[in-house]
Amino acid sequence: MARKEYLTPEERNRFEYPPQLLTEQKGLFLQLPDWASNYLKTLQTPTNQVGFLLQLGYFRIVSRFFLSNRFIQADIDYITNVVMVDPNQVRGFRYKWAKTYAKKLII
Repeated sequence: MARKEYLTPEERNRFEYPPQLLTEQKGLFLQLPDWASNYLKTLQTPTNQVGFLLQLGYFRIVSRFFLSNRFIQADIDYITNVVMVDPNQVRGFRYKWAKTYAKKLII
């Protein structure tokens, strides 16, 4: 049986990739509830810290998680600049499935 296409390619893209954020919206990446601040302190690498902030921020904005290889570079740059993390220490976001799932449970 043929697969029914419910979304246009453009709609599918908007669903599968994080949104382009306005500067005001990027502030949500850093407005952390107490539980998230406490959890962020336990993360040992800059990559994990930036990745957690991105997942939490995207979830708060669009109530959805995204694959880490689809994070927007401008958002990664914004977070590394604001939280004063060396961008050279943020290595590719290639989480294993289990690690991504664990972060979703925490959020």
